[in-house]
Amino acid sequence: MDNSYKEVAGGRERIYNCPFCEAKGKSKDIKGHLYYNPQKGLFYCHRCGTKGDKEKLSYYLKLGPSEFMGDFDKVVFEFKYGKLPEEEQPRICPYPDAYEIIPGSVEEEYLIKRGISRQHMKKYGLLSGYRDLSDRIVIPVYYNGDLVYWQARAIKKWVRPRYIGPELSKEDVIFNRDTALGFKRAIILEGALNVIIGGKDCLALLGKDITRDQLEVLIASDVEEFICCLDDDAIDKSIEIAKSLKERKETLRVKVMIMPVGRDAVDVGFTVFRQFVKDRTYEFDEFFGEHKIKMFAISLNGRHPQRRTE
Repeated sequence: MDNSYKEVAGGRERIYNCPFCEAKGKSKDIKGHLYYNPQKGLFYCHRCGTKGDKEKLSYYLKLGPSEFMGDFDKVVFEFKYGKLPEEEQPRICPYPDAYEIIPGSVEEEYLIKRGISRQHMKKYGLLSGYRDLSDRIVIPVYYNGDLVYWQARAIKKWVRPRYIGPELSKEDVIFNRDTALGFKRAIILEGALNVIIGGKDCLALLGKDITRDQLEVLIASDVEEFICCLDDDAIDKSIEIAKSLKERKETLRVKVMIMPVGRDAVDVGFTVFRQFVKDRTYEFDEFFGEHKIKMFAISLNGRHPQRRTE
């Protein structure tokens, strides 16, 4: 990695070739789009939009702490990045074989039919897969600006498996984590596409089960109320998550939302989904618990939810 730079603004800023552009789907930066302010300890790339602090920049440029830091900062930096066991090093996810969605492509057509606009695609960085990821939409998952995971969803019914991802455990990966956990209320969903349609306060577990690390992330946040809204075929899982949240933090308000049979946020659209949040959500506590919520699911949907065969 080229760690050379030139100074501008009388030495108040340094310009680097951005080490993040290629990971964000851009070509290699050779014209110096990343600006670093040594006084503030912050950087921003005007090409790919990546931003962060001096520790992150030092780590990816492999400069070592002495480039930006004093003795105290150097000790902190080496503790954080230099002396940890390999399995505790910052999570670095391999970038998928993917490129920006081309207007008029089958990938764009698939997403638009599902109610996902070009603005959505750009905002969440959705990509078209190729090579082993052909006929798939690639959904990147970022945390603090770093790519920590991705999920490739098949857009044709005969492509199996339906979802694939990098050879990394899910650990504490949560889609839309940075945004959703900034609200006082957050809605827990299964899939990323549902989050994109559902709204900024939605997050996705990328599956029906919650990991211990994901649970800890939710508990440690400032969110005061969680709504568990897995797909209609996973009411039991929604209830399990609600119970886990209450057991870990009694002061949380926890609710369970019951979706109609065979429908999710992508199927019904933003407006109808938000109405369901108002009309089909039930408090989960010692007075209104598991049994009553299951009874409501039966009364609302006409039967106990069955697992889909899709």
